[in-house]
Amino acid sequence: MKKLKVLFITTAIVLALGSAFATRVCNVCDYSTQYIFSMGAWQDAGEIGYDYVCTGTTGVCTYYRPNPIFQPNYYAPCKAGNYVIIP
Repeated sequence: MKKLKVLFITTAIVLALGSAFATRVCNVCDYSTQYIFSMGAWQDAGEIGYDYVCTGTTGVCTYYRPNPIFQPNYYAPCKAGNYVIIP
């Protein structure tokens, strides 16, 4: 009986840990290439913190391509703020 109890407790812990990792928030756009719309064309934004920063909370700083294979010309907002180039 004691072995069965330990098995149930172990199973419950494994399921709890698995569901904790499965439900965490993951922002896909953070791991995608960032783009800006500048001078009438889409351009690579660069690396955040090195090439640019997003300041403020209003507006769209950068965009990303959520499905580049089936929607190659669709860019979705990713980061909020204003795009500022780091000199």
